[in-house]
Amino acid sequence: MNNVKIIEIKKDFKVLGLYLQLFLIVLLVIFGIITIFFNREFLTVVYFILTAIMLLMAWNNRQIYKHKHMSLIYLLFALLTLISGIMELL
Repeated sequence: MNNVKIIEIKKDFKVLGLYLQLFLIVLLVIFGIITIFFNREFLTVVYFILTAIMLLMAWNNRQIYKHKHMSLIYLLFALLTLISGIMELL
């Protein structure tokens, strides 16, 4: 009986990761539009949201889809966007 609840919690947690990824993508689109059309100062926020998306995509690939090598590519891209965001702050 306890094993069934643990499996359900794990499935809910995986779905939560996908919903969080969708939420961050919507946030990225909103801040991307704001950055392009209104205020260029939000570019740093866009970089950090993109970093969070890449980290979450790497985690989702590793946990849900079992693509280990693609996770490394997402982690490298997250590192590059993080460095770009930090350089934008300076």
